[in-house]
This record gives sequence, structure tokens and C-alpha cells, in this order.
Amino acid sequence: MSVKIKEELLEAPEHTYDSERTLLAAVILEPDHAKQTEIVRQFRAEWFYHCDYKIVASRLIGMVSRGAGIDQALLVQELKASGISDAALVVGGIYRQAANTHLWQEHLATVKDAHIRFERHYKLKRMLLDNKTGLALDEASLDISTITFRTASQAKVICMNDVQPESITWLWPQRIACGKVTLISGDPGLGKSFVSLDLATRVTLGTPWPDAPSSSAPRGSVLVLNAEDDAADTIRPRLDAMGADVGQIHLLDAIRTGEQERHFCLLHDLDILEQAAGQLGDCRLIIIDPISSYLVGVKQNDSGEIRQALDPLKGLAQRTGAAVVLIAHLNKSGGANALYRTSGSISIIGMARTAWVVTKDPEDQTNRLILPMKSNLAAEVFGLGFKIIDSQVAWGTEPVKCTADDALERRPSRGRPGKASEEAKSFLREALQFGPQESSELEAMAEARGISQRTLWRVKGDLEIVSERIGGRNGKWLWKLPGIEF
Repeated sequence: MSVKIKEELLEAPEHTYDSERTLLAAVILEPDHAKQTEIVRQFRAEWFYHCDYKIVASRLIGMVSRGAGIDQALLVQELKASGISDAALVVGGIYRQAANTHLWQEHLATVKDAHIRFERHYKLKRMLLDNKTGLALDEASLDISTITFRTASQAKVICMNDVQPESITWLWPQRIACGKVTLISGDPGLGKSFVSLDLATRVTLGTPWPDAPSSSAPRGSVLVLNAEDDAADTIRPRLDAMGADVGQIHLLDAIRTGEQERHFCLLHDLDILEQAAGQLGDCRLIIIDPISSYLVGVKQNDSGEIRQALDPLKGLAQRTGAAVVLIAHLNKSGGANALYRTSGSISIIGMARTAWVVTKDPEDQTNRLILPMKSNLAAEVFGLGFKIIDSQVAWGTEPVKCTADDALERRPSRGRPGKASEEAKSFLREALQFGPQESSELEAMAEARGISQRTLWRVKGDLEIVSERIGGRNGKWLWKLPGIEF
């Protein structure tokens, strides 16, 4: 029986952050490993709505499943490696729920029920937004917890005679299109974020593009999501140095529900992002930097999950008309094929209509290059060179004909082993500062940071790290810094 949908069914369920914190505290503070395992096996990370708590749950499940005890210092390190910069505060907030952990089963039920309600709420909301037909409710009740969806699947066929040809509208001619998704990848510290803010500056001022002085950027507002740089001491000073109209640049800093705030999450908050862009009225550019920080709960090497999370961005770009620019890091896999160097699934490249890589100039290490990896919209486009001078992007005017594959293949190896070793040493000093840790846990954390096992073991000797097995022949190996007792 199809029925009219009541307005209250479209209201989002209440968040259960207190119950999420209490359930996590029950795991962390439980001294008995068998009991920890019992609790962990009864929930899943995706049940947690708060993005930070979702990551905490995932890490706890991993630690317990590997047979490791829960160590606060190690947990904080893993959370930092996962992108939670204020990990200690997050864990501290969880600890404050210690008084209620004896009621963990009640809070488990609350978290699970809320997950079910949110899933059904968003499914209902998305179906209504998409104007899909065949929506029906369970005859027994109109309560949101019993909503079911029985949609008759059918092919949507479009006759090409009914399609009106449209030309591409460019934000930056031949490089970044309006209403489309563009990807800019590169190693940390090479200037990806500077480039994105240079784009934002030009949009707010309507100034010409560096390779097309007769073509100006369409003037309008910019919406920025930035998970790595501080707004006050990094983003604003850079924009000021570039001469941007900062009154036209807006930062989506958090998602607020009542007095609660949490990080933006693409899986749940895309409609809020679209609403924010729409409220600006003239949004020309949306920057998401880096995209990996907003994919909480998504397996970033899983093509299916990546497409499910990112494909809706294409619809958002088309509906708003804004150019959506995603910033991503390169992986450390090596190889010269640039298409496979963006961190995460190849589906990220596949989803973007245009993709660029920022790398060092093989001929001049003080220079940076932005080179095309993929372009579905322009027949042929060359790269450009640039330098960062006084917090401004100084663009070269001559086209760079070096390909992304060539630049990545020709990157000089001199100094790279030293850099990798220093990163590994810094990681080990940080991870072991509170005392001995299991070698298997250290290897897993290092891998998450892109540090190879070979490099980790090499610098272990350089730091004179001591290893010892506890628990007999089948026990666990622990590593510690010299001078610290086991």
C-alpha cells in the first residue's frame, strides 16, 4: 500500500554521540582481552555516525582482532596517522564516559538502532530528491524504523535525438571545467594547496589565467574544505599574500547539529555541501583538500566503495555549475604510469573528467610542474611550470611538453632514501616515546604512513632500537628505544 509520507519521516534522527563514546570507552577501559573481544564482535565501525568515532571503532576492531591489547598511546598514534590531528582530545572525550561503561549493552543497542534509522532516513531523502517512483511504506506502521522500499527496477533509456548538444563551460580554458570534477595529485609539500588557493584568488577577482591572458576567470564565490591547514595561520595569510577577495571565499569548517560539531563526511553530508554552495548564490569553485580526509568509513583501495562515495559529486557539480577540484596525495608505489600513482583506488582518477599531477621539475628542482594525467574534455593540453615565491604562485608562461609519466620516471632518486629514512626515524621515535610496542603493530602503522618494512628495519638499526620477545617461543616481539626498560 502506497501512502503519503509524513513530514516527520524526513527529519533526521537524533545523534547518539554519548552512546558512541560510552561503547568505545567500554572497549578501551576493559582490562580483560576476552571481554574486549566479546564487545568488539557485536558492533561494526560503520554504525558510528561521528566521523572521528567511526575511525576509533575501526582501529579498536583491528587491534583486538590482531590479539593486541588496547594501549592509549598507540591508539592515539594510529588515530593521528588516520588524519585525526586532535586524537588525544578525541580519546580524552571517550574516557570521560567511563562511569557508564557497565551499561555498554544498552548503548550498543542505541548505536545500532540509530544506524538503522539514519540509513533509512538518508535512503528516503535521496529517493525523494532523485524523484524516484514506486516508494511504499510497510503497511504495519509509518514509524521510520519500519520503512521498507519496494522500487520496481526499470531501464532509463534516453533517445539521443532528445539530447540537446551543449558546449563545455570552462573555469580555466582547456584545464578545469565548470560543472565537472577535476583532480590535482602530488606529493606533500610541492604546492598543490597553493595552486588551489591561486585558483580561488583568480575566481574572486576575475583575473586572467597565466597561459591565457585574454581569458579571465568567471568571477564569483569559492567554497573550501581543507582538513590539513589552519584557517587563521595558514589559509588566510596565503590568500592575503595572493591578493584574494577574502569576502568571496568561504570555509566549510564543520557540520553542526544543535551544539554538537563534527567533521564533514562525503558519505553523509553531500546534501549539506550542495546547500552551502547554493546559499552563496554565485559559487564558481569548490575545493576539497585533501579528498582522503573526507572519505571516513570508505575503503580507499576499494573501487566500488570509492565510486559509491564520489559519484554523487558529479551530480553536485552539474547541478551547481561549480568546478569541483579534489586534492589528493600520490602513493609510494613507484613506477612511471601516472594514472596509478594517486593514493587510493584508480576509480578516483576514473571519476574525474580532468586530472593533473604536481611534481618537481626533473631539470630544475626549484621549479614545480603541473602536468596533465588525463583529459576527457580537451583534445590536447600542455603542462605549466610554477614556483612558490613569498606565498604566491609565480606561473611560467611557456607550455611544458614533458608528460606526467616522464616527470615521475625521471624524478631524481638522490636524497630520496635519506628522506624516507628520516620519515621512518621520526615515526619510530614518536611511536616508541611512551615505551615498548609490538613490532607487528609498528609495521602496520608504518605501512599506513607509506613507510616500507625494509626502510623501517633499516632505521631500526640506525636508532639502535632493542627488540625482545615476550611470552616464550610463540610470544610477541617488542621494540623499544635504547635506555627504556621493558
